[in-house]
Amino acid sequence: MEDFPRQTITLTRYDGSTYSWSPSSFMSQISVQFVFKVDPAAPSCTAGEYLPRFLPPTPEHGAQFFINVNEMIEINIRAEATQSEITELLFSGPVNMIKNSSGSGYFTLRWRPSFSQNDDNESHPICFVVQANASSSIYQSELRCVIVRVGNTPFIATPSPPPKTSRLTVLKLKISTTLSLKDNKDKLEKAIKDELIRRGLPPDIKVRLLSDGSVKVNN
Repeated sequence: MEDFPRQTITLTRYDGSTYSWSPSSFMSQISVQFVFKVDPAAPSCTAGEYLPRFLPPTPEHGAQFFINVNEMIEINIRAEATQSEITELLFSGPVNMIKNSSGSGYFTLRWRPSFSQNDDNESHPICFVVQANASSSIYQSELRCVIVRVGNTPFIATPSPPPKTSRLTVLKLKISTTLSLKDNKDKLEKAIKDELIRRGLPPDIKVRLLSDGSVKVNN
């Protein structure tokens, strides 16, 4: 491991001798050693047996989330292993991210970006693996990484939009609510419309909630 100055540095000793370092010359150098502990081979490499397997609603690798500053994001992670015991979630992400567990194989990552941490208009990678133990051996799931974009939207604004035409979009949503769809149809349609507008759709869209739970968006 070597230490390089950002600009040329000249030091003068008490006896008048000088020492100079440029950005291309290291100031100090120290050896770094690593120790690896190799566990025995897993009896089976099939995900879900010894190696934890991700289950829904765990986001897929490469998934992207779009949120605003001071808005909380919650990433739910679930995994199973039939021949080992899931013990831990290992992750890397923003320094103030919080991890919680609600039982073996159930984890939640929560994070709220802030202006004080300069999180606005930045993309933040979050990576995680689930770890399991069996007979003093450690097994890990595949690595998954997602991207959280703060203050950005997945929609690209064009300076000269094309002429407006009627367009029908059908969205499949999973709605979790204690409200009656029949008695609170207007409230639910408004909540869905507000969220779609927040994510970049034009404010004049029309949202219609169907009896089978699907949503029609027309603009």
